Amino acid sequence: MLLNNGSNVVHGSEPDRIQRKNEARRLVFAIMVRLGIYEQVHDILSFACQLQIFLITLMIFAIAGLVISSSLLSIYSKKVLNAGIPPTLLLYISAIIGGLLFLPLAALSPFPPSNTVFTLILAAILRFFAALLLNYSIKLTEVSFIAPFSSFHSVFGILFGILFLSEYPTFSAIIGILLIIISSFFLYRFDVKERHVNAKAIILKLVGIALIVLSAVILRSVLLGIGFAISVAYMWIILGVMSLPFLTHIYFRNPVVVNIVKESKSNLIVLLIFALSVSLLEIFLFSKIQVGYVFAYTQVGLLMTVILADKLLGEKRAFKRIPTIILSIVGVAFIFF
Repeated sequence: MLLNNGSNVVHGSEPDRIQRKNEARRLVFAIMVRLGIYEQVHDILSFACQLQIFLITLMIFAIAGLVISSSLLSIYSKKVLNAGIPPTLLLYISAIIGGLLFLPLAALSPFPPSNTVFTLILAAILRFFAALLLNYSIKLTEVSFIAPFSSFHSVFGILFGILFLSEYPTFSAIIGILLIIISSFFLYRFDVKERHVNAKAIILKLVGIALIVLSAVILRSVLLGIGFAISVAYMWIILGVMSLPFLTHIYFRNPVVVNIVKESKSNLIVLLIFALSVSLLEIFLFSKIQVGYVFAYTQVGLLMTVILADKLLGEKRAFKRIPTIILSIVGVAFIFF
């Protein structure tokens, strides 16, 4: 009940408000029954509810798939590189196959505007060198040591956001950055004592991550015009075109490399499957949630990477690195959550 006393209006008690809501629901129900549309509305709402549950389930499976695929991608990259395949050759093969797989998507889409072509080429070149540096970093050291530095995606994302997009971090994000830096310092100090540090691998990893984030910032300017999926498809095609001459030169002129590729064919196929899975799942998730959250979810896969590095690669020091990895995951959580 409402009482009007001059300019002051006093609302009724909570039971009164609940009663009015129930009366409104009964009125709406009676109107729908009178009009004969109750069953149709009920069916529509039930379908909408089921669709929402399906989409949430799909998102959960996509996130889980991305975490698993990214972890296995690191493991099989190391296995292939350990077999003797040069990092450059691995990049060329991945880029060409990725370009071929994304070609149908680009063919079914309108050609990007002329003012975005240069941007796509620049992003592709940065991604090319980033992937090359990351491959070398994996080759030079253990996966369980170098993988935790992937959390610097978030650090460079914030840094480039400040420099190019005028996006400034929150206080919790600053705490997250500090936690990531501290976890990396402890990881480095632990391996220094164990005498298993490769400083060159760390530098290559960090520079490669910086180039990936920079290419993502550049692609973001393209997204407004042609969409993320299309921009990624064209970027992979450009990478494939860039890699084709180098692959032809290396593969057909070096019989030793040809034999190594043949011997590692099964691992290469598995690696390419996981690489494609990561790309497709990223495209799907980037269209549903913010890019930063997608990278944050993939950090959970670092724990899986450590476990697999011990089981599949025989890295006996892997489990000793888990505390620092957990600290870096907490840092990423502070940044995005």
